[in-house]
Amino acid sequence: MGLLERLGSGELGVRCKLFEGRTLENLPRSATVVAEGELTVVCQALQLPWRLELAEGTRAARHADMQRAARELFVRSFKPVAHPVTGEPALPRTQDASWSPVVEIEELHLDGPVLWVLLRTHYAPTNEVVQGSWLIPVADGLVSITLLARDQMTGYRESALWLMRDEQGGTVPDAHPGQAFFDDPGHDAAFPTHALSRVRAARAWLEDPTRGALQVTLPAGPPAEGEQALSEADCAVRVPPRYVRVPAGTLKMAASLVTFTRVSLGARVTPLMLTVWKVEGQNLASKSGRALRELATQTTERWAREGVRNIRIDTNEVAGELGPEVRLHVRFEVDELVQEVQIWFVDSQGAVFRIGCSASAAWDTTELWQDVAFVRASFRRLSMARRPWWRFGR
Repeated sequence: MGLLERLGSGELGVRCKLFEGRTLENLPRSATVVAEGELTVVCQALQLPWRLELAEGTRAARHADMQRAARELFVRSFKPVAHPVTGEPALPRTQDASWSPVVEIEELHLDGPVLWVLLRTHYAPTNEVVQGSWLIPVADGLVSITLLARDQMTGYRESALWLMRDEQGGTVPDAHPGQAFFDDPGHDAAFPTHALSRVRAARAWLEDPTRGALQVTLPAGPPAEGEQALSEADCAVRVPPRYVRVPAGTLKMAASLVTFTRVSLGARVTPLMLTVWKVEGQNLASKSGRALRELATQTTERWAREGVRNIRIDTNEVAGELGPEVRLHVRFEVDELVQEVQIWFVDSQGAVFRIGCSASAAWDTTELWQDVAFVRASFRRLSMARRPWWRFGR
């Protein structure tokens, strides 16, 4: 059964009807439909294993994450081309720190919490791409539904609105009114074929109960709070805000490794992934910093067997409560440039543990270290070998 049918039945936790048009793909976890006619948008639906929380108390941090991820996506997507008039190489709009690719972020309720984000992934002469996405946390992960529209004739909406504003007696005709003025939905009716207007119209169609009827049928439960017992990794930890645990067996990972995700833009930007791992089959009772460093380095270098490319590792040994701990900063390539920071340590019985946090190479490494240190400080082993009764008190 393809994803279109699964969305129609509501079994994924989301029920909706996508547009009539050309179906380019309809696999169990992904579907792409081109809506033709008045809307003319591409709609892509995905079922993802990531976990997303939409708690009210983390709204500001969540929106800051999305702004940062949107800038990263914009820069990554930018292809320098010559300006059609001046011939000079165009620079990405993000060179202006006051300009944001994000047009709007909205958190709404469609029988369950849903996050909508509208942004630009390209904005240059002859090429403007607008993307609108619903991120929908469901019981089994995350469903994203993304609308894409492209314009090759760019700037006409801005130019027309600027002229109209001046003719209406703007006090400072030459002052830039700001991107929000041009993007205001109140102007969509005057520019129905603009990419921004088409994506907003497609959104309205999908949310209309008589058309797409987008509805959450199985919303995700609230994220765990406080200390969390990780039986697979034989420990208990606390995690920083916004990280939500991925259930065991969801990802192809070691059985004793637990993963938490912190989502920003769904499928287009890799989520932050925080992992806690008890390294099975290893015991370093000697507490040797050198042995721990070698184990950490060799284990990470083996990622190359799984298709990871250009692995670069920086190591540093620090003093821990029970002996030496090793810190790694790893940079590598998969579909994009990624980095991971890791803390390796040995407990009082010689068991080896690793706490790691990965994100795109553009992410602030300091923040990743802070998240790993937060988890490390809360670490508590669940099972400890019992001493014989005659040794108690000695």
